[in-house]
Amino acid sequence: MIFAVTAKGSKSMRLIDADALIERLEADAEHMDEPVGKMFTYAAISDVKHFPTAVEVVRCDDCVYYDSRRWCGLHSSVFDDNAFCSYGKRKRRSD
Repeated sequence: MIFAVTAKGSKSMRLIDADALIERLEADAEHMDEPVGKMFTYAAISDVKHFPTAVEVVRCDDCVYYDSRRWCGLHSSVFDDNAFCSYGKRKRRSD
């Protein structure tokens, strides 16, 4: 599972590997002697398990279905360059 996390006061997001985080927290909890610390760790694991799932999207300007007339061949419609969807396929950019 990959999740998007927004920092407080920020509009940008960071993707995290929630499964790896849960695995790490569970390993930490196993070696914890303090009950309160263990309780908070398991509470954090529960929170992470309920994070919303992020889906990869492709902006129209970067999509193979989008042309210079702002026409999307996939959706048969006109869109702005910054529009996006989860059905698009990213263009290969030559360096």
